[in-house]
Amino acid sequence: TYTPCGSGTFRLVGGSVPSEGRVEICLGGNWSTICGGYPSPWDNEQAAVMCQQLGFGSSGAELVYSGIFGQGSGLSVYLEAACTGDETSILQCPSVYHDICYYHTGDIGVRCAPAPSSQCLDGDVRLVNGTNGTIGPGIIEGIVQICYGGRWGVVTRTTWTHSEASVVCRQLHYAPVALKA
Repeated sequence: TYTPCGSGTFRLVGGSVPSEGRVEICLGGNWSTICGGYPSPWDNEQAAVMCQQLGFGSSGAELVYSGIFGQGSGLSVYLEAACTGDETSILQCPSVYHDICYYHTGDIGVRCAPAPSSQCLDGDVRLVNGTNGTIGPGIIEGIVQICYGGRWGVVTRTTWTHSEASVVCRQLHYAPVALKA
């Protein structure tokens, strides 16, 4: 899932499923990894908060490090946060402190529970109230919804073109066929 880089935004990179990966934070318009080290500034409490913050399940959240999801590049920061596990954002944890690291061998990652089916991730799209193949073999149609702020909403753009429809079809792994108003 594409995550725009906005200051203080987090994302997961390098996992085999969306709910796991190397934790990265956007600082100054660039993605940076979070370094571990010994003792690690993170444990499963911070992993649970990160999972919840990113819209995944936090039950059984696991901290992994030593670059298991691949080493990042560029800046790596030491981000210490004394979380209790009840926060909704790492930045809400007491004693948030960061400094620069000079290596990527201990980049921190997390494994989260998949997102509950009622939740969605920002940027996800889906089709609802469609015919799903009843108007012809392999033809899928429906009202386009996009996830924003963890909630599904209807796209209401009046100048929707074949180009936008094709992007949605590709994102859903369908071949673009036609645009229907």
